[in-house]
Amino acid sequence: MASEISRNDPCPCGSGLKYKRCCLGKRVPLRGKRLLWVLLLLCGALGLAVAVGLSYGLGRGVGTGAAALLLVAILLVSSRPPPSTGKRGQSSDINFGR
Repeated sequence: MASEISRNDPCPCGSGLKYKRCCLGKRVPLRGKRLLWVLLLLCGALGLAVAVGLSYGLGRGVGTGAAALLLVAILLVSSRPPPSTGKRGQSSDINFGR
């Protein structure tokens, strides 16, 4: 199990810089368990769309697939919110428990 990276640890990208100087605040590519969950959710959405399409018709299958993909996208965005852009201590500095 990988531990969380602190600001002063070496950056995991291999640049040799500290994490705070290199990749802190940048979007990190999906890896490991997170990528697996994304793939499982996408396959589940596709499977649900095909099952509904076969049972109730093409129109409902496409609608169900679109709704399921929208739900997956919402889950992905809300699971990793963007970093705060405000100065430290301002009201825009929201703590998401990470």
